[in-house]
Amino acid sequence: MISPLISLMKDQVMALKALGIPADCILLYAPKDVTTAQYLLQYSGENDALTPQERAEVARQDARRLDAMVGYCKTTDCLRGYILDYFGQEHDDTCGSCGNCRGMFAMEDMAAKCPRTMEEMGEVSGVGQKKLEKYGEVFLQAIADYEKA
Repeated sequence: MISPLISLMKDQVMALKALGIPADCILLYAPKDVTTAQYLLQYSGENDALTPQERAEVARQDARRLDAMVGYCKTTDCLRGYILDYFGQEHDDTCGSCGNCRGMFAMEDMAAKCPRTMEEMGEVSGVGQKKLEKYGEVFLQAIADYEKA
């Protein structure tokens, strides 16, 4: 359920960059998303080709993957390191490139404040004039779309 979505986002970003269009992928997270994912995992269609034991193992694997995704959303450690840990690969403590390593903790403040105007967005911790001009409208639209859903 989660992996195809991540793969699709990566493919879209890569396709845009190949066309020379600047592109980033932004992960918006809210605790209610976890409840929705848990419901979908619990009530997804049964695979009759699996034994009850195999179904139970698949459910455990799905729960572990969801927990890992939530952990990624909540960590203040290096995001690259978190992903490499997931795959059992060694890495430095920090990468210096991800939002956490660069000290960009504005997302948590943005989620708490849920700005609806550029002025409110400018009050989010870590959002200066440059980021406001570059990302403000995109984030405001994403927040508005999320609230409509």
